[in-house]
Amino acid sequence: MKRRTFLGGRRSLCLVAGLSAMTATCMTPGQYKIYRVAQAEADQSSGCYPSDPGVDVTGDSTTFRTGLTFAIFAADSDTFFMDIAGVSLEGTQNGSEYSFKGNSVDVMTIAADTTLTVTTDTVVDVEIKGAKISGSAETTITQECSGPGCPMPANSQCITTQDFLGAEVKGAELEYPL
Repeated sequence: MKRRTFLGGRRSLCLVAGLSAMTATCMTPGQYKIYRVAQAEADQSSGCYPSDPGVDVTGDSTTFRTGLTFAIFAADSDTFFMDIAGVSLEGTQNGSEYSFKGNSVDVMTIAADTTLTVTTDTVVDVEIKGAKISGSAETTITQECSGPGCPMPANSQCITTQDFLGAEVKGAELEYPL
């Protein structure tokens, strides 16, 4: 099923990544690169819909892409971070491939004997070919509920995948308030 959404859909971080043509040994702590990418339409698993979404969702399609700007910076020669909207994902490099990962767990008591746990896992994989970057981001949201007051469905898993393509923005600088 295809649905126009912004990386991850419901309650997830909207995340996308990219990297420069520089290797880890060339980017030192304190250095950063700015990227502009265009995200394709998101693909969501059937677990993203508590009931049949109908043709209003499944019949939709678009060739429009969503633009996004973010930064990559080096913590040391082996560790990189993707920074977007004040949120960072930690990543590593293997040759021309990079992988960024993030996880959050939200445990809520929704009734006296009922606990809802929502886990969000995001993986962003990037490949570099010269100044061109491409990759995909996958966000998995798992909901697990125990107790008599659970919403229906009590347990679900929504997987959203989104491909992207872009390049480094030359001459851009970050501005962050202290």
